[in-house]
Amino acid sequence: MFVDLEVSVHAALSSTWPSCKIRLCHFHLSQAWFRKIQELGLTAEYKYNDSEIGQWLKLFFAIPLLPTKDIEECSAFTVMPIQPPSDKAEKFADYIFQQYICQTARFLPAMWAGIDKEDVTTTNSCEAFHVHFSKRICPHPNIFRFLETLKHEQEKLT
Repeated sequence: MFVDLEVSVHAALSSTWPSCKIRLCHFHLSQAWFRKIQELGLTAEYKYNDSEIGQWLKLFFAIPLLPTKDIEECSAFTVMPIQPPSDKAEKFADYIFQQYICQTARFLPAMWAGIDKEDVTTTNSCEAFHVHFSKRICPHPNIFRFLETLKHEQEKLT
């Protein structure tokens, strides 16, 4: 199941469906990484195409496209050795490694890397359905109104 980075959602899914394979939505993963870039004050560097730091930061966004087994090696031997000399770049690299790559990472590479071409990698379809469904029902419907709306949506699909 593709979800965002909310750990409480991961815990709920794991306890409810123990065999469910939890994967991180590529959009939300990229969003979290870009927010860290913003937090560290690297946005201008990231957006400037001729910036050494910006080019280096952009490499990270390709890492999720690699097979899971290659993530640690790629980061250690390809991305980290060309890290520009910058405290902010070092902080970003540490963040990615500690939160997403190392053995004790909060979000292990198996959750976000090595996506098959056939896999849906975002939660866009779920969010689109939510917007569509929300337009057809009031914010806090009673159970009967909710079920009636669900039945109506189901009839459209059959």
